[in-house]
Amino acid sequence: MEPFPELKNNEVVVVRCDSNTGHVLDDKFVLAISDDQKVFTVFETLEVAKSYIAKEKSRTESIDFVIYRSENIPIGDY
Repeated sequence: MEPFPELKNNEVVVVRCDSNTGHVLDDKFVLAISDDQKVFTVFETLEVAKSYIAKEKSRTESIDFVIYRSENIPIGDY
């Protein structure tokens, strides 16, 4: 899996997972099983990340999202 990205200023990271299995999904909502898949998506602010999550949640309820401020500090799941 790719390394956790370096964040600047107010940036946050979103990670996606399957609600039923807990498996991590890549940025195309495909099961992440190889190192070349992108699993971290960086957003400029928390508000932009929440807007992205709301849009994606309206399309499917079987995906959970976690927002991180740093590698080991989740700030919420949606």
